[in-house]
Amino acid sequence: MAGEWVSPLISQFAGSIDHQLVLRPGQVLKGKVIQLLPQQTAWVQLGKFQVLARLEVPLTAGQTEWFQVLDVSRPMTLKVIGNPSINGTGQSSTDHEWQPVLRWLGVDDTAPNRQLLQFFLTHHLPVTRSLFQQVQETLAQVGQGEWQRQAVLMAVQNGWTPTATIVRSVGMFLHQPSLADTLAQLEKMVGDGQRDVLQALLSRLAVHQFSAQQLKHYFQGMSFHISRAKSQGTVSPDNMSVMSLPALLQTWLKGEILSQSARNQAESILYQLAGQHLLMQGDGHLPVSYALFQLLVRQHGRTDSVYGELQGYKDQKGKLSSDHCRLLLYVNLQRLGETCVDVYVQNRLITVKLFNDLIRQSWLDSYKPLLQQGLAAQQYKLSSLVAKKWQALRTAPVKAKQGMSWGHYQGVDIRI
Repeated sequence: MAGEWVSPLISQFAGSIDHQLVLRPGQVLKGKVIQLLPQQTAWVQLGKFQVLARLEVPLTAGQTEWFQVLDVSRPMTLKVIGNPSINGTGQSSTDHEWQPVLRWLGVDDTAPNRQLLQFFLTHHLPVTRSLFQQVQETLAQVGQGEWQRQAVLMAVQNGWTPTATIVRSVGMFLHQPSLADTLAQLEKMVGDGQRDVLQALLSRLAVHQFSAQQLKHYFQGMSFHISRAKSQGTVSPDNMSVMSLPALLQTWLKGEILSQSARNQAESILYQLAGQHLLMQGDGHLPVSYALFQLLVRQHGRTDSVYGELQGYKDQKGKLSSDHCRLLLYVNLQRLGETCVDVYVQNRLITVKLFNDLIRQSWLDSYKPLLQQGLAAQQYKLSSLVAKKWQALRTAPVKAKQGMSWGHYQGVDIRI
């Protein structure tokens, strides 16, 4: 499943970019007044960093309060949550550390609410009453497990409202069995006529060779688009030229031709595809963008899922720069086992790493001239082609998550 490898790879990539203190409107964090200065200014400790702040509320040196980020422009604006504490600790002598924030949110001080607030604070998510309530309601519907919380995190970071549908879609994409496996299970559950239609569609959509045209065709067939096919619950191979996989599944679900087990499986696959559709959009809030996807690859009579992640910096138009990006492909091959291809592009120089315990460097070296020739035809140059063991990827240090990184940070003016 995608969750077993996607998260560590995102973490490694995020750790490779310049670290900085990322503050977003709505974020809540605790600050301590370190030193009072003239003209109602002070040095305030925020986590590991000290920032220069203008104090509009009378505070004293050593006083700790909860602050909410209102404006990230310079000078930054922070709001004291609730009334400033009297004892200078940010809470009364009988308060739990987070009780001032829970009271401010208007929720009861319960173990589940404390746990959820800790989740918001740990991942530096915006804390508002409406968002907190939305996440409460969503987790009550989809469950309180780890994958559900990871899906909530990705949804909020990407600016999507974390509804039950969105969280299920993202979570199932990341944590369901591969798309090839779930489709194979569906094939066994449907009748002969539906099986023929599904196989014809997948044969048309599956990637047989990696080319820009075929990949575009594949993603169009996996995306949610209006289809010309009739919604009567039946469809024939004649519709395949205008039918996407989501449209086929939706057509079947509108009819009564599927058994209950097949309907459940079809709905699960729809959630997977919806999750991919969302995660292909990337994060619109950050200068770094990423897109997660699965490819159905058909070779030697066998269909496999190839997981992919495209990462890179955005250009001035907000599009991913082809001169500075990274592509990761993961597949569990029948004979070679787990394989990850890491392609890094910097100024049109390409570095390729293959993580696999069976592939030898001498074997890769024999393919270098062919790869160099193909890249040169696209105005790229091969920098290196290296074989590495899986352990080198698994034991790589996991650094700050994308969108939550802390790093060097000095002298930002903040209005409180």
